[in-house]
Amino acid sequence: MWSWQGAEGRFLSFPRGFRICNILLLVIFIGHIAECTIVNFTIITNPPCLSTNSQSRKLVYPDRSEHPVLIPYAGWGSAQIISQVADILLREVMGYSVQLLDGAAGNSGQPINYIAGCVDPDDATCAQRDLNNPKLHMSVETWVYGMGRAAGLPLAVQPTLLTVLEYDTYLGQYLWGDVVKAGSADGLTLDYYKSYDASQFKPFRYFDKWQRMLELLPRDYIIPCSEMGKGTVNDRDAENYLKVTNDTNLTCYQDLVWFSESCRQNTTECVPLVVQYNYRNAMQQSWFLNMPIALVGVRSGTSDYDNMYYGVIRRSRFLFGWYQPDDSLVDSENRLPVMLTLPRANIPAQNKGILWTGNAAIRPRNYAWNLLPTVDRWVTFFASGLNFYSQDMDGLMVASRLYKDQGLSALNASRAVACDWVKNNSARWLPWIPVRCPAGQYSDSLLDCSDCPAGSFCPLNANTPQACPVGSYCPANASQPLGCPDGMSTGRAGAFSVVNCTQCAGGRLFIAGSCVVFTTVLVSIVLPLIVVVAVAAVAGFKYGTRVGEVAAEQELRRKVAELRRRLRITARDGYMLSTERPSVWHRLRYGADPPPRLQQAEVEAAARLALLWEDVDTRHLDKFCSMLYDTHSKRPLFKDWLLEVAAVLLDPRDEGVERPRASPRLPPPIGHIPVRSFSSFSSGSSAGVRAAFSPARARPSWWPG
Repeated sequence: MWSWQGAEGRFLSFPRGFRICNILLLVIFIGHIAECTIVNFTIITNPPCLSTNSQSRKLVYPDRSEHPVLIPYAGWGSAQIISQVADILLREVMGYSVQLLDGAAGNSGQPINYIAGCVDPDDATCAQRDLNNPKLHMSVETWVYGMGRAAGLPLAVQPTLLTVLEYDTYLGQYLWGDVVKAGSADGLTLDYYKSYDASQFKPFRYFDKWQRMLELLPRDYIIPCSEMGKGTVNDRDAENYLKVTNDTNLTCYQDLVWFSESCRQNTTECVPLVVQYNYRNAMQQSWFLNMPIALVGVRSGTSDYDNMYYGVIRRSRFLFGWYQPDDSLVDSENRLPVMLTLPRANIPAQNKGILWTGNAAIRPRNYAWNLLPTVDRWVTFFASGLNFYSQDMDGLMVASRLYKDQGLSALNASRAVACDWVKNNSARWLPWIPVRCPAGQYSDSLLDCSDCPAGSFCPLNANTPQACPVGSYCPANASQPLGCPDGMSTGRAGAFSVVNCTQCAGGRLFIAGSCVVFTTVLVSIVLPLIVVVAVAAVAGFKYGTRVGEVAAEQELRRKVAELRRRLRITARDGYMLSTERPSVWHRLRYGADPPPRLQQAEVEAAARLALLWEDVDTRHLDKFCSMLYDTHSKRPLFKDWLLEVAAVLLDPRDEGVERPRASPRLPPPIGHIPVRSFSSFSSGSSAGVRAAFSPARARPSWWPG
């Protein structure tokens, strides 16, 4: 149904066969009308074939709106059966909501426009369009006319080619076998174009008179010559005909019958030719091949028009336009039309509008809305696989004819044939059905499912594994990421186990499998332990010998060098000891701005702590630690070193841990003054630190008395 909606919500409705170009004049007189559109098709309701399972899946558009799959129910038999097969498989096997739309494909060009979002199905320019809301999602068996339409649409809306079907289609001129037989009896080969040369033969003797076309066809079923405008499926293309032939006589008898130049002066010798398509081809062929024809065009696009057309052909002896595959002209007497052989197709000439040769056999195609691959890859996969071979189509046409001969309508016959084929050919259509993977698996090909690898997760129906995000871990076959324990993170994407959760957020440190605030570590563990080591070092300083002092000095130097390398405070790192002299390299590099100097006593205090000696100058250690902690680039290295020392002192009862030991007899460092307050490290007071090691607390066995 054609429908116009005005600004005030009023509707004007017209029969489906009533074209937009016929009602444009009404716009002049109706000021409210804003646009004209096709708003309604007939939604075909079919009985189930395989099952009555729920059809709940829908296409989800980019705006998140949901829509059923829209498929055309075409006006010709072969496409009708394929549409029914697609409806059964999408609906009953894949579980989609489907609408099979009658009236959406009067010819193979109209579905192309609807797929592209065009408002007018016959507008080759697609001037009015809405690509985001197409009226169809896929075409079925698009013939050469539709292929040309697809190629000519604006690039932004051109449909996507999905499949080239594996059987030939042909549109040409035919005649009945008994006519051919009658001509053969007189030595005339009427299935060959040269036998229609009016200068040599009289082929009209074997056909009905052309007036019989007007007797059998009601006037409203015939397309008036004046209505065959440019761009329509039955375009006469008068301008091109005149250019190619120089024949200026385009007048039609009663605006219904056009006579070719070779019989125009004596119309009694015209052979009747009735067509639904390729009107302009017949005009040019008659001129170039000197064929005497009386040409009538019949409307198409509805079963009513088609039934009238084929009914007239069966009751007459005409030349007629027909196409294959089709079951319309196979009757109970097994009479088969015979194709009129025309000159072999000249494609370059036809591309230039010179149409004197026959058509080429063309393999039809299936197209889809160009957003469908991104909207739903499963429907796209199915539509790309939907295909038939020549032997398939031959069998389907025979079966369709048998059902129709039993009294079934074209709709019911197409459904019955499609259902029979689906039930008996599962090996053919199962490869068309894409897989849907469960959670924990994925499929990038839609052919089979693979396990989700460790370090990735795969939700339901995943097409590719997704990397596990930072802060989570994903074991093999994960359907979703698993979060790390509170306060912990992986530090990178792609973690596959909880053991990868070793990073701490918010300034926390990873200790013994959990995250601890750094200031807490300093106050409760590190600083008290340093106090213990310092007191022990002072108390044991009186022990040692001179021999031990020499060895201790060497050990201390080695530890100082090792500590500088570890904390990256060597001369090459830009840090000079107070006892070192700048080298030529340092003078050249730093010039008048010398590098920072480290006090020898401060570095030695840290080395003594690392050696677990008891004679640690806590004041110098305090300054050394403060300097590194306040240097942002050195803080991570300093933390690691300090925590390593603290770990050794954490459990003094562990037999595998080295205890603080008395150093050999070394003179105390210059300015040695034991200091019990570590105020620069603690967020609390020094009294709090002393309280942590008050006599009330348990002390290790090696704590100095």
